[in-house]
Amino acid sequence: MNGDAPGPAGASEEPASLQAAFAAFVVSRKTSKSASGKRKKKKGCSAKEEGGNEAAPASPLAVEERRARLRALFVETARKYIGVPYGRKHHELLACACEGCSCSGRQLYHEPLFLDCCGLVRKVARDMQRHLGFRLGRLNQAYQYDTLPVRLEQASQLQPGDLVFYSGSLVEPTSRRHAFDMTHVEIFIGGDSGEATIGSRERYKWVMEYPSYRFESQRWRLIAHHFCSLDPWLDGLCAPQHPELWHARRRGAGGQQQQQGALGAAAAHGHGGAGVQAAAVVPELTWDSSRRYSIFGGGAAGAGAAQEGEGQGGDEQLQSDGDDG
Repeated sequence: MNGDAPGPAGASEEPASLQAAFAAFVVSRKTSKSASGKRKKKKGCSAKEEGGNEAAPASPLAVEERRARLRALFVETARKYIGVPYGRKHHELLACACEGCSCSGRQLYHEPLFLDCCGLVRKVARDMQRHLGFRLGRLNQAYQYDTLPVRLEQASQLQPGDLVFYSGSLVEPTSRRHAFDMTHVEIFIGGDSGEATIGSRERYKWVMEYPSYRFESQRWRLIAHHFCSLDPWLDGLCAPQHPELWHARRRGAGGQQQQQGALGAAAAHGHGGAGVQAAAVVPELTWDSSRRYSIFGGGAAGAGAAQEGEGQGGDEQLQSDGDDG
């Protein structure tokens, strides 16, 4: 058989000489190194970059469809907590006769879960953390507002799941003031009125659906409504716009060190119906009490500013004081 003729399919060619064999070895070695280098480079990519390498970027339509699914899930999850009382400390241990206990026929002190306004938002976000790509920390409505920079000019632009924040001046001058003078938050759902929300605004009652986000509080006077799109969270982004207001909460030895990872941004690139990512934990932050000022108030927030540890209750009582309606 002629040595230049091809052998059977799948068989390797026999080198004609020692020089040819060496040349074949060099080529094989270079090819192997090139493939190895490509594998190592991919391994070192962030989650966002890896997603971009494996598939074309999601189209604007696909992004909006994914957001719509997550919005619906956000509202559906919030509805599960309708009826959960605002806070244990507002009820008596025995025979509580407050308005909430009297109306409901329940002794709310003994309920297993309590959610104030920001606690409700936090609980919903935590239930969805694998979809959102991050775990929302324990800070109150002021921090939540600071992580949602897409602001809408009017209520007619709101979509279900967006958040309505309330800045206000406290009636009681000794009450704690929060960053941005932010006193309350509710989840917009629209409803028949086009203004309906789900929220926890009454201290002696529970999470409920309200026909409108508009109401008057007895504890603070409204400065402004702030309509915030939920899109950043839906895209896996959760970072404060004013990091100087917050500082990392130190955890004990063996405690989990929380940091925001690239998986949050990667959640925005979910494909198909799953869209589920491992959650990257947002840093556990607390209000930096050394910076007592309000962006809306324009001056010192006073000695009653929110202190470190506010809103740091356990998961069975996710709430902070002084932010109810």
